[in-house]
Amino acid sequence: MKGLIYKDLLCLKQVGITMLLLSGFYVVMGMMNNSSGGMVNYFPMLAMIVSIMVPLNCAGHDEQCDWDVFGNALPVSRRQVVLARYGASLIVMLAAAAIAVGTDFLYYFVFYSPLNVGEMCYPLVVSLLYVAIFQPIIYKFGANKSRFIIVAIMVLPLVLFAVLIFGLLALPEADPVSLSDAAAEVEEVSIDIDVGAAIERIAVPASLIGTAVCGGLYALSCLLSMSIYQKKQL
Repeated sequence: MKGLIYKDLLCLKQVGITMLLLSGFYVVMGMMNNSSGGMVNYFPMLAMIVSIMVPLNCAGHDEQCDWDVFGNALPVSRRQVVLARYGASLIVMLAAAAIAVGTDFLYYFVFYSPLNVGEMCYPLVVSLLYVAIFQPIIYKFGANKSRFIIVAIMVLPLVLFAVLIFGLLALPEADPVSLSDAAAEVEEVSIDIDVGAAIERIAVPASLIGTAVCGGLYALSCLLSMSIYQKKQL
């Protein structure tokens, strides 16, 4: 099975080079601007997108080379083939998360920018979630057909968010008089809540819980993909 993981990682050699180039680009641009700014915040998102596309890239390469037919003749079970693919994807996701965390620490020591645990963990959490959803789809429909489904799944949250925003903008404006009356009533009972501190307190446990939940979904997705691939006619 180690050979299968190594095969997938060789296919992703270009992906690794791209991740290193992106990390170097954002570090250099941030240093040139003399600020941590938004440059470092965009890299985790890019690393997440790159790692999410790993299963599709590997599956597409296998289909082009008709590797499934050859792999079926090897002394490895189909369960091991699927497990190796999930292992290679996990390695890439962990590498992307490590690079993102390393970039955050670099900016922390150079520009004294605050460390945000949530921002450091969300690439791994979201990557685990999306890959757990995408892998069974790829094994069921193949790389070519799955591209459209995967794009739809990734675009759907953006569409729903846009609909929500436009819906809020389309709401009728409230009466200024009623707003002033409501504000006067709220002033009578004021509660001093530090929202930023509350978010910081729950960031670490929320990140750990999110990672554990998505890790469990990743394991269930692996079992589902094994079941699909074992029934697949090659």
